[in-house]
Amino acid sequence: MKITKEKLNRIENHYILTKNRSGSTLLNLLLQGHSEIQTIHEENTYWLLYSKYSNVIFNSEEVISQFLKDFFFTINVDANRVMLFAKTEMLSKLKKYIRLNLKYREFINLFQLHYFGTIYNEKKDIRIIINKELNFSSMLSKMHHHNMDSKYVFLIRDCYTNIRSSIEAGMGSKNIVFQSVTWKRKNKYFVNPDIPKANYHILFFEDLINNKERELKKICNFFKVTFESAMLNNKSTFEGFRNFITNNHYDNYEAVNHLFEKQHKSSLSNESLKSKISIDHYFSNKDLRKINLICYKELNYFGYLIRKRHLSDFFLFTPVDIFYLILAYQNSLITNFYFSSQFGMRKLLRMVNVFSFFRSKKVG
Repeated sequence: MKITKEKLNRIENHYILTKNRSGSTLLNLLLQGHSEIQTIHEENTYWLLYSKYSNVIFNSEEVISQFLKDFFFTINVDANRVMLFAKTEMLSKLKKYIRLNLKYREFINLFQLHYFGTIYNEKKDIRIIINKELNFSSMLSKMHHHNMDSKYVFLIRDCYTNIRSSIEAGMGSKNIVFQSVTWKRKNKYFVNPDIPKANYHILFFEDLINNKERELKKICNFFKVTFESAMLNNKSTFEGFRNFITNNHYDNYEAVNHLFEKQHKSSLSNESLKSKISIDHYFSNKDLRKINLICYKELNYFGYLIRKRHLSDFFLFTPVDIFYLILAYQNSLITNFYFSSQFGMRKLLRMVNVFSFFRSKKVG
């Protein structure tokens, strides 16, 4: 892939905004199969380092070295370390472009082209970079006003199957109220969003599972690219990721490969995916009433099946439920605060280890 300053400036930057356990890993794999698309896994580098580097020209090895130091210190998802070259090798590769005097956005696009070694893939000619994000939905309006050309896919999954999946994956508490509030807080930003309709597309997890080709064609049309049948071969894309890890992180390949395979396994099996759109009597009637009461507004807006609410539903909540309700709201507020903070504040919070739970990805 030939890299010029003009090419980096022309690359479009778009986003998938969603809650965890909503099929975003599968969607990322499918979109990565397109010859003109690069997808990034929960690492919104542009925003995470914007406050420090937005006015910087990347015209020296010292600037690039400090950028990499900051990136790897504040990295959001540890698994992303193996989706890039090692820090010293990244520096060696990036400093070749010092002569281009890249501005911040241009440099970030260059940096993100190095995920999975895409920049060296002769079959790819990237013109769109899509960031899959779980933590920036609350910043939707701010992100839109910063770059009005960016587009957003809101990936929505029915709360019942999402809650079940989150509990089974060990993400957060097993308490139904905690999980319901978390689902509500993540999806509430997609209800009557404060951005133009032309800038967002709602994709339902259930539709993606039932007909991947149809939904991918809709997304391609939204991003104004031609659908490619290779996008449906997500297994091939996954193997490409694994080969990159094998070739560039051999020293800790076994541990990383186990984590990576576990993360992606359920996104590769059609049979497994089909089973994810049913709750199969997983919840008790009381649980269903609690979930319905908490998530009613969002369920109704997105056209999911809702139950009639009754005053007696409020009396189902125990003191333990109230505790977890408060905890879920608190976690949501902390998450929003952390990811909307300036770089210096986030670095400080990491240094004192206040939000170490972000690294575990158990909450949020």
